[in-house]
Amino acid sequence: MDGKRVLVRCHRGFGDILQFIRYVPRLAAVAREVTVAAPEPLLPLLRRAAGVERVIALGKRRLSAHWAELWVKTAFRFWDLVVDLRNSLLPYLLLAKRRCVLRRQGNDRHRLERLGAVLGLDP
Repeated sequence: MDGKRVLVRCHRGFGDILQFIRYVPRLAAVAREVTVAAPEPLLPLLRRAAGVERVIALGKRRLSAHWAELWVKTAFRFWDLVVDLRNSLLPYLLLAKRRCVLRRQGNDRHRLERLGAVLGLDP
């Protein structure tokens, strides 16, 4: 991922987001830019997280308008990798070379462990 632009969309539970953020410094070590889209209450913490270059606020809006708002903030640039912890439609609506979307699976591995394996990162 040398020199790549990565978008990470975190909108699950706060615990999952905080667990995932431990991977960001490793992503940042091999990427040019790591942007994290996350719920507004976590923004102060995420802005100080190692490896996070840009943070996009995900606030709840009426009629799910927050998804359209996030699309507008992210759609007009090319992403080398889009990581989605929620399994939404958004990664498929963005210009991206690669997508890593976590779907629910019946196996015993936690989704963050699966993500680390997909990205080649060891927790």
